[in-house]
Amino acid sequence: MRLQSALLVILLVLSQAVIPQAFASTMNLTLTITPQPIYNQLTVGNTYTFNVTFSNDGIVVYRGEPANTLGTVKYTGNMQILLDLTWKGYGSYDFGESTTGYTLNLDSLSMNKTLILPQNGTSTTVLFNYTFVRDGFDFSLKPYENLELTVASRLYYEVYNVSLAKPFRGPSINNTKTTLDLLDETKIDYVKGKYENMLNEIEPIRSLSGAKYINVNKFIGYLEQVNESINKGDYFTALAEYQRYDNDYRSTLISSLTNEAVHTLNETKSLRSQNEELNSRISTLESQYNGLQTEYNGLNAKYEELSNTYQAKQAELQSAKQNLITAITAVFLAAVLFFFIGRRSVTSKTLK
Repeated sequence: MRLQSALLVILLVLSQAVIPQAFASTMNLTLTITPQPIYNQLTVGNTYTFNVTFSNDGIVVYRGEPANTLGTVKYTGNMQILLDLTWKGYGSYDFGESTTGYTLNLDSLSMNKTLILPQNGTSTTVLFNYTFVRDGFDFSLKPYENLELTVASRLYYEVYNVSLAKPFRGPSINNTKTTLDLLDETKIDYVKGKYENMLNEIEPIRSLSGAKYINVNKFIGYLEQVNESINKGDYFTALAEYQRYDNDYRSTLISSLTNEAVHTLNETKSLRSQNEELNSRISTLESQYNGLQTEYNGLNAKYEELSNTYQAKQAELQSAKQNLITAITAVFLAAVLFFFIGRRSVTSKTLK
């Protein structure tokens, strides 16, 4: 009961908070992370430092300065810095032709420090260290679900109740937050596996030349985008690119392949018909060729027969010619001999 009464008093007091005119300006607040997350990713297993830097731009608060109209709550001259880490899981599922997203609240952690309010025109940086040891499996997330971290930094005036010794958070000064993705080995393997699936679907069409219904270069470009993101270490971008392909482009690829297959089938039928006609013409020509070959063989046989006859007749003529030449030669020689013998006989008679 006392605690409830005290809380009610605090709420009542804060509802009557007084912010002096000197608070017309504010406290500029920035949040950076070391080492700087690449592609907005934090890697599970690493330690990160959250640097909260705030610069005073005109705020002046003194200890004991009233914080409410009754004067029962006063400023301590300090400020409280809170760093809140909130883990969430998110994913989506298909329902008919639509996709529904969902978010899972997993865990949260608050760290805080109290500092003297910096003087006007100066700045202060507060460091919060945290080692991320839990991955998606530790949060019971599936590989297709993502682990998200929200980092929020908040600045408050510190106040105290004159009747209570312990100070507490007063009015808010400023706040900032950023959201990052937590990357673990399971997620890396999952993204690479999705790329392999995409590779197995798209790589075979690379060899299609002159495709009529498939824009080969477009789908190869989708594949190379995912591969490039993975090679850079930008795994969540790679996953988003794959999911865009899975949701929007895969159906286009399937329908394009179907149209290309139908087109190829029709061309095959046409070519087959042309081939059958060509085969028929070839068969006719072969038949004609076989007839001509038979005729040629017959003519060749006749030629061989005539050639043999010619050779025989030629031999007979050559023999007859030789006999004739021999006979003529014999007659000629006989005539010459007779001429000489007869002349000699006449000469002998004359001499006597």
